[in-house]
Amino acid sequence: MTSGNSNAQIYLDQSTPGTLSTRNSYSGSYTVRSAPSVQPPSMGSGHPCALSGSIGISLIGGGAGGGMNRVDEACLLAQMGQGQAALIMIARRDAEACFALRQVGSIPSGSVCSGSERRSAAQAQRATVSSMNRQTATRTTAAPISRYVSCSKRADGKILARKQTGTPYSNDQVAKYCRSQMQ
Repeated sequence: MTSGNSNAQIYLDQSTPGTLSTRNSYSGSYTVRSAPSVQPPSMGSGHPCALSGSIGISLIGGGAGGGMNRVDEACLLAQMGQGQAALIMIARRDAEACFALRQVGSIPSGSVCSGSERRSAAQAQRATVSSMNRQTATRTTAAPISRYVSCSKRADGKILARKQTGTPYSNDQVAKYCRSQMQ
């Protein structure tokens, strides 16, 4: 914040061409605000597969800096001698690398690379699972109703039906069964 008056006087020295001197005089008060210098940390870890980054920010009144390291799993697998696993990881996260690796035979030709291939593969898998579930459902037959229901007659002649929790039969089916049993 600056307040007060400012006067600037410029003197031209005629004896030495090109020389210019300036004298400034201020009256009043002023406040200087500045942001501190910030030095983000150096994040080198020495690990051949580490990806490092750091950032710093300086504002009037304070500043902050920080950083982090992240080890690339594909690189780590390659360092451990698991090259094929590293190639598969790279192919999963980069479609262009996947196409190239598939083309040169480094990964199986049936590998899924692009987003559209992934969606198609997921749809095909869901269709297969759904078909298998339908086949299993038609093969599975429910146990007889007598396993889930007990029927009795009250003293006033009304039929009482008790069914177990999770019975695969509806209330109408249970009522019909008990009527047929109690006649």
